[in-house]
Amino acid sequence: IWFVEIHASWCSHCKSFAPKYEELARKIHAINEQQQHDNNSKKSTRSVRIAKLDGHKERAVASRFTFAGYPSFFLIDGWSVYEYEGSRNVQEMLHFITTKYKEEDPIPFWTSPMGPLGQFQALLVVIGSSAMGVFEWLTESHGLSPMVAGLIFAAFFLFSGFFVMIAVALLLIPKEKED
Repeated sequence: IWFVEIHASWCSHCKSFAPKYEELARKIHAINEQQQHDNNSKKSTRSVRIAKLDGHKERAVASRFTFAGYPSFFLIDGWSVYEYEGSRNVQEMLHFITTKYKEEDPIPFWTSPMGPLGQFQALLVVIGSSAMGVFEWLTESHGLSPMVAGLIFAAFFLFSGFFVMIAVALLLIPKEKED
């Protein structure tokens, strides 16, 4: 289980909330330690991890979550994602993390960061990052100008798009039946 704060370094609300979030992290850590060392506990418990994500710097990851402003909080339990919409009170957040989230409906899977749209968006980010890595490799390692590297990219995508269109057309051509 992860409890994630999406914040921005320039956000005054985030800056003023930072000490409370650190206090929440300490309390969650203490609960995790107590559960780990408590041999009398009959039920299996999972530890909660606390994370912070700078949504301004990590826009690709933050864009998978739907939120209106900073700071925003999400609890991720496996493939289910819950948005915390309560007050910025450590005790209420602690209650949400430990028990209350189970009583609420998660974000619909289709639009969830873990759902198909979120996964597709992550794939696009990986492809874009890889393309930028190749572009930097062409310009820095091989000394090509950005214009030449851009032309190589344009030619590659033009030809690969052309071949994909031909392959799709060949797969969709109706076949004649032989009697």
